[in-house]
Amino acid sequence: MRAAPTPILTCRGIGKEFQDGDRTVLALQDIDMQVLPGEFVVLLGPSGCGKSTLLYLMGGHLTPSAGELRMHDEPIFGPSPKRGMVFQDFALFPWLTVRENVGFGLSLRWARHRIESPDTRIDRLIGMVNLQGFENAKPRHLSGGMRQRVAIARALATDPEIVLMDEPFGALDAQTRDGMQRELMRIALETNKTIVFVTHSITEAALLADRVVVLTARPGSIKKIVPIDLPRQRWNWRKDFSQRFLEVIGLLEELLSSEIQNSVEERMS
Repeated sequence: MRAAPTPILTCRGIGKEFQDGDRTVLALQDIDMQVLPGEFVVLLGPSGCGKSTLLYLMGGHLTPSAGELRMHDEPIFGPSPKRGMVFQDFALFPWLTVRENVGFGLSLRWARHRIESPDTRIDRLIGMVNLQGFENAKPRHLSGGMRQRVAIARALATDPEIVLMDEPFGALDAQTRDGMQRELMRIALETNKTIVFVTHSITEAALLADRVVVLTARPGSIKKIVPIDLPRQRWNWRKDFSQRFLEVIGLLEELLSSEIQNSVEERMS
């Protein structure tokens, strides 16, 4: 019998509280989950349920109030080049060119010990995200989709083991978003990177994920983890497996609908 793969990232009993004046807000509670190597995991839930908070905890940008996070069974105590981050608002340096933004992380000591030279790696990543010819452009001269391609290339520059993505396509128009979803899946297949991806979109989750982690309304906890047993290239779903894809959409909508209502009621109370 084939041995189960060892998780790359583990959350055990994770909770997170924030102070809001005199009030303590419980954002996450009792999160137990694992992410396997090469897996594409999507975090899905109503607004304010703690999806982004959980992602930032995984990245080491926040510290849990309860429980522990481990990468390869080593505690996560802070950010690491082993965990790349892609933000919703691109977070590019406006005074740097595409090439300089992509290469920024290569100044880290951890990255200097890679076999590939920095210039070669930067060229390869710019090619991977289809930005050849824009190497010397500043972010203000790029479209939203192109800026997010730069952000993805920058996150990959230090050759991280896992890439954490916080609603990276949320600010894009529908056509650009569709193209970026396809590009991201192409890159995921080409690099075999482990990806954890936050979204509000049920369709986006169903298109991209190997597993969808559905969170409850605040305090966020895991309502259900839904495996998606469909081919990773799903853009011809209407022709190839329409019934199964619609079943996945229906299940995710059912799981999410009551939590969205709970979230609305919580905000109004």
